[in-house]
Amino acid sequence: MVDNIFTNNWSNHACILFTDKTAKCVGNNDYNQSTIPQGFDQNVRSISTGGRHTCVTLTNGNSKCFGNNSYGQSTIPQGFDQNVKSISTAENTTCVTLKNGKGICFGNDTSDQTKIPDGFNTNIKSIITGGKHSCIILNNANATCFGSNNYNQATIPTGAD
Repeated sequence: MVDNIFTNNWSNHACILFTDKTAKCVGNNDYNQSTIPQGFDQNVRSISTGGRHTCVTLTNGNSKCFGNNSYGQSTIPQGFDQNVKSISTAENTTCVTLKNGKGICFGNDTSDQTKIPDGFNTNIKSIITGGKHSCIILNNANATCFGSNNYNQATIPTGAD
């Protein structure tokens, strides 16, 4: 039985999380983005699919990314691959939120979409990454977006902050 399906605008692959917490990815596999590494296909809590990379978080908080790594988007920095709360992937960028409220973004940084602003790297509720921008919501409901803003995609409307 299917619990959830993960895909995005940049990928030609999808990953399925089943109700028994096992996972399987299907579709394009030119960078092995649909081949879940051994040990990361069971006890799965969540999956995020990027352009040609995928990240899996287990129920124990351990995480692993795999597939295309041309910008370093599949290499989770040391210390950010355990106690993971959530992972967000975009075409060539990945952001990780830890259970302790810290976060990090890595991969393609052509528009500063991996540079978390000062004052926004503690008490993180979630990080969401888009094509060339990322947004952070803090536990106190404050939020900010950063990176490319050529269509106002990194602008939080007045009254929403």
